[in-house]
Amino acid sequence: MAAGHLHEPGPTKALAADREADWRRQPAADVVQFFYPSDAQRKKIGGMVIVRCRINEAGVPHDCQIASETPDDLGFGEAALKLAPLFELNPKIANGRAVESTVRIPITFKMPD
Repeated sequence: MAAGHLHEPGPTKALAADREADWRRQPAADVVQFFYPSDAQRKKIGGMVIVRCRINEAGVPHDCQIASETPDDLGFGEAALKLAPLFELNPKIANGRAVESTVRIPITFKMPD
């Protein structure tokens, strides 16, 4: 009986480099403007919100919460929560696989010039 031999495996596919979630696409300025709180718009006041979201393996934001809101009494936080699902992200890659992660999304509301 002939001795067996080890088969050398062919080239292996390289794993994607590990990385944090990053932007694929952000909503356009006119889309952000659509969600601008009416009271703030009427008063010509801008605002800034940081939204903390879970990002699933497909890059879709979910379970979003307001992390900070300035000013905090004109509805910018609620507007940002409605806007958050419109952000598209590339998911976090860990060990060559897309995994769920948490991101902070800054959203600025400013009056058009």
